[in-house]
Amino acid sequence: MNFNQLKRFPILILILFLVFQTIYISKVNSAPEQKMKGICVRGEDIEKLGAKKVVLTLKEYNYNTIFLLVKNPQGKVFYKSEFLPVENDVLGMLINEAHNNGLKVFTYFPIFMDKNFGFLHQEELMQHVNGSKNDYYVSLLSNVYLNYIKHFLDELLQYDIDGVSLDYIRFPNGGYDFSNTFMQYAQQNGIDTNKVKSIAYKTFVNPADWKSLFEAYEQGDKDIVKWINLRNNLVKDEASIIKEYIKSIQPNIDIGAFMVARGFRYKTTEEAEKISDSLTYQIVNFGQFSTTFSGFDFIAPMVYLSSLQENSGYTPLVIENLKSDLANTPVYTAVNPFNISSEETEKELFYAFLCGEGAILFRFPLFSMGIWTFPSKPVPQEKTIANIKISSEKESSIELIMKQQNFVPVFYDTIFLGPFLEYISIKFIIGSTMLVKNNTEIQMDTAPFIKDSRTFVPVRFISENLGAKVSWNSDTREVKIESGDNVITLIIGNLTLVKNGTEIQMDTAPFIKDSRTFVPVRFISENLGAKVSWNSDTREVMVEIFKEF
Repeated sequence: MNFNQLKRFPILILILFLVFQTIYISKVNSAPEQKMKGICVRGEDIEKLGAKKVVLTLKEYNYNTIFLLVKNPQGKVFYKSEFLPVENDVLGMLINEAHNNGLKVFTYFPIFMDKNFGFLHQEELMQHVNGSKNDYYVSLLSNVYLNYIKHFLDELLQYDIDGVSLDYIRFPNGGYDFSNTFMQYAQQNGIDTNKVKSIAYKTFVNPADWKSLFEAYEQGDKDIVKWINLRNNLVKDEASIIKEYIKSIQPNIDIGAFMVARGFRYKTTEEAEKISDSLTYQIVNFGQFSTTFSGFDFIAPMVYLSSLQENSGYTPLVIENLKSDLANTPVYTAVNPFNISSEETEKELFYAFLCGEGAILFRFPLFSMGIWTFPSKPVPQEKTIANIKISSEKESSIELIMKQQNFVPVFYDTIFLGPFLEYISIKFIIGSTMLVKNNTEIQMDTAPFIKDSRTFVPVRFISENLGAKVSWNSDTREVKIESGDNVITLIIGNLTLVKNGTEIQMDTAPFIKDSRTFVPVRFISENLGAKVSWNSDTREVMVEIFKEF
């Protein structure tokens, strides 16, 4: 459909957007204001389209970070290398264009997948339990390859890149590695390798039941557990070695990793509908789990819904589990729109920004991108205007009625990086210390009350529950409230409220009672963009707001 034809459609058809009530309850974390809005790009596409066009396009659609596949699985690189085969020399041009336009450039590359190296060093390859070797899969025990990677990093880190994300730092599957070198290493660690090989052969070759090794691990078989732990520790150690080597050259660079994201809904094979949905599958098959990347600056779980056969509700489970295991390491959810509806993709992005620190999409230019903007801040239960632009088409405006629900933008098969709106409702009852936020009760240590025909509430409770930050200056007796681009300053006993440098007169002043600062709820809430309503029968104050992220 031509975008310009939209004007002919009735308004009800034009309002193609999604609002949904979050069924997953999550705390809004204290993430940085600047969320990751990343997108993966391949060097051949930069060569084809030109670095300038790629950067300007991504900037227009609100991306802030480009992830360049700088060394592909074939082992070819996209910069001028002195010892590696060069596919295209695009890295320098991309960095210049991106930095000139305010975008960051991260590079990513597979670690234990390099056909160029494997072809030259057959003796350093992994071996499948069936006896075959694949030129792509390099042994985790190869010191020759580790030095090869370090040499590659010596070259790469001469460029002014902003970050590095390790990819494919794992085993291909549980059928690896049964090379002589790895078997000897396992024997030195007290493992009965004949037993392990027999069970692995049954699992992956004949009869290929794809369960024997996983069941033996869950049943606590001593040799199988030691084998799996050996593999897992090797992955973790190699990841740490490479991370530390990068930091030794560029101490301030951000280092993260892409990881497989299976097993965050079910721990055991017995709980899961399919073995591949279990945490056991993740650990036994790939040698990866949450703490594999402890100490990294970020983690990027590949929550590819199509390949995982999952829905968007899986995303917050992944993020919350990773944050719990990795002490709040920033989580950038890797999202692949392929074979997933735009509705489900936008829901996944909603969770990536709500529960985590952003998203990395795979990949440009494989999906349609759009811009969705609100000229003014939407208010629950009120009409608003949205502007939509897709590709190079003309911008079109539509009218929406904002419901009392979370909002994500959905329009045909287009991917928008927001705006995402979290619906927040707060209910106070005069004289009650119980606050109700989105149907969840929260205990306050002091109750709201009416004075001079105005309802007063504790400033910290109202502001922080609306997503704002509150600070107190005891010397000047000032309260500062920060929310997005808004900064509000109040002085105890003063009728003047200052919002973004502009003075606004109130008809009643904030004051301190019982060691708490009380403010008029309507003035504060409305200046934060909220809607306030009063029920005189129940003596309830309802405050509603959309928090954008």
